Parts: sequence; C-alpha cells; structure tokens
Amino acid sequence: MVETVASPTYNIVCEYAASMGGREVPLFHIDAYRLGGEDDFDGAGAGECLGGDGVAIVEWSERVPGRIPLDALRVRAEVTGERSRVFHVWRGE
Repeated sequence: MVETVASPTYNIVCEYAASMGGREVPLFHIDAYRLGGEDDFDGAGAGECLGGDGVAIVEWSERVPGRIPLDALRVRAEVTGERSRVFHVWRGE
C-alpha cells in the first residue's frame, strides 16, 4: 500500500510501488495540467502507463480525453465543508 503520494507539480509522471492483492504493482500518478493536449501526453510517455499491469491515476484527464479508456474508473471530489469531501466514483464517461 502506498502511504504518501504528492502531486507531481512539475513532473508529468511519478511512479510509486503499490501493493495490490498481496503483490507489488506500479502506481503511475500523471498530472496532465501542463500538457498541451494528447500529443504532449504521448510525448511525455504517459500513454505507456495506461492499460498495463499497474494502476494509472490521471489528474486533469479532461485535457486528454482521447487517451482515457472509455471504461476507466472516474473519481470526482466534491468539497462539502472546510475539512470534508464527498467522493463520487463511477465507471465510464
């Protein structure tokens, strides 16, 4: 289990080791905010992180909609108070 993950900020892709089902898998944290689009996403190697044996989390995925699998699990955080959030989770668009 990954205990601490920081926002990549100036890095496009950060890789961590995560435990899933008793085995170690790569966790890719991708920040698409500074990317100019899908060509930049591919150029940064972020596309190579999708669809493998690991887990990829893409912040600002709306900047690269054509690279996000249609059946991807999506999460939206809703601010409900100064120290509270509700997380909405669904599959697909």
